[in-house]
This record gives sequence, C-alpha cells and structure tokens, in this order.
Amino acid sequence: MRSAVKKTNKIASGTGGLLRVGWDRLAVAVSDEHPDALSCVKGFRCAYDNLLRGKTGYSRAARYVNDTTGLQVEETYYPRYEWLPVGRLTFVADDKKGLWRKEIELVLKHFNVRRLLMAEVAFDFAPESRVDEAFVRKHALFGRARRIPKRHPNILYYGSRRSRKFVRNYFKQRVSAYRVELQLNSGWLRKHEIKNLDDVALVPHLLFERDFSFFEIDWPRLENRFPRNIYCAALLRRLKGNEHDLDLLLRSLRGTLGLTNVRRLLKPLPINGVMESAALNCAARWRRGKR
Repeated sequence: MRSAVKKTNKIASGTGGLLRVGWDRLAVAVSDEHPDALSCVKGFRCAYDNLLRGKTGYSRAARYVNDTTGLQVEETYYPRYEWLPVGRLTFVADDKKGLWRKEIELVLKHFNVRRLLMAEVAFDFAPESRVDEAFVRKHALFGRARRIPKRHPNILYYGSRRSRKFVRNYFKQRVSAYRVELQLNSGWLRKHEIKNLDDVALVPHLLFERDFSFFEIDWPRLENRFPRNIYCAALLRRLKGNEHDLDLLLRSLRGTLGLTNVRRLLKPLPINGVMESAALNCAARWRRGKR
C-alpha cells in the first residue's frame, strides 16, 4: 500500500517517474526589428540567418542556439505583409529539460513583446504508464479537435495546424516516452486571455476543463437509452466493435443515433487526476522560474 502511494506521488510530481509535463515551445510577436539582438545575449550563437523564398510571411529567418542549456530561438523578421507582426520569436526547448522562464525573459528584454502567438505543452508518458498509441486512440478526447488522417505512420494527429488547438501523439525516442503534444495557437490563447508569460501558468488548469482528458464509454448507461429488442442489440454490438477508437465511436453515436451531448455517456479515467496534478505542478514551477 505504501509503495502504491509513493508511485502515485511520483507520477503527480511531474518531475520524473511515469509522467513528465513541461513546456516544449513558445512563440511571441514583437513590435520592433532587432535582427542581431540575440547575438548580444550571453551564451547564444547564430546557427544560420537565411533569406526565405516562396510564399512565406517573412523575408528572413534566423536560428540562435544556446549550447549549454539546449534552448533554440527561431527568429523570423522583415514581414512581407502589413498585417503581420514586425517579428516573431519561437523558443524551442531541449527535449529533456523543457523551457525555462528566466532564460526566456533574458532574451525578451531585448525586444518589445506584443503578444503570445503559441504555447505548446508536452506530456511524456513512460512505457510503464501503459499510455501508447492504442491507449490514446481508445480513451483520449481533445475537446472539439477531431482526429485527422495520418500524415506519418507513427503519429496520431488531432485538429490542424491552423485550428485553435493542434495535437500530436507519438513515441519520443530521445526521452524514451510516449508524448502527447498540445500546440495551443493564437485563437485558443485569445479565447482564454493568455497574453503574457505570467498568464502561461494558467494554461494547465484551462486545459483540463474541456481540452484534454481520458475517458471510456459508460455502456450500461448507453444501453438503458434503448429498448430491449433484436435490432437494438445488434446496433450496440456494432458500436462496441468501435470501442478501440473513441473518436470513431463518438462520431457513430452522433451520426447513426443522432445523439448530441455524447459527453454525458463518458466516464473519466483515474489517470486524469494524476495528469492534472502533474500539469499544475508544472505551472507552479513556471511561476517560480524553475524548469
């Protein structure tokens, strides 16, 4: 019993064990042009600074790398369209360390930050957690984001790059964990009034309201909605044949049966509480300026 409690606490800590939660990428819009400002920040070197061709929003792109911390900063500047921000900075974390708020602030003090454009949070599930592609396909629900056809054989996608939320699920070799990556774009951030680095700490709490949880179908409750006859029994058997795929099953309930509020037929899994605790711990570390 005592070992089980220790195991649960280790998961909920978000700092190791079966689940690690961290910030993977962050993008901000800046309102001034400082193409060489990052070269003045201690520890950073310029990996490249290239002219962009084709139908891109910006004329130039540069990448700066901190070899000590592993942080990469991608800078795009000289916009081709008036409606675009003057520049865009994208912070890309080292896979094992995650983003560190203090390091981001050291970079941003050289710019006039306009607003946040994107925040990406990563949930890394160790193999012992038994969370893998089959588990995500069977139990994961990402709000209104629907699964889209595979572009890569080993990655599950929900939503799209241009939607409010874009989710990637895949095994991350470098951290030896199955990663659930939620890319929260500007539409999602504006809806929840996430405007600056302080507000980023609110994201984990908002995520678990409607945007990311694991569920299973409450079959007894669903069966009670139908009369007991041969036709309904065959229909339920056909639905249970899709039990391995929650997204497909919910589409069947909406389309075939005409049900609108299918969430009332879902039972949350216990792992949701563990995930939320780990995410809130990640938010607390962000507030304190720790990794």
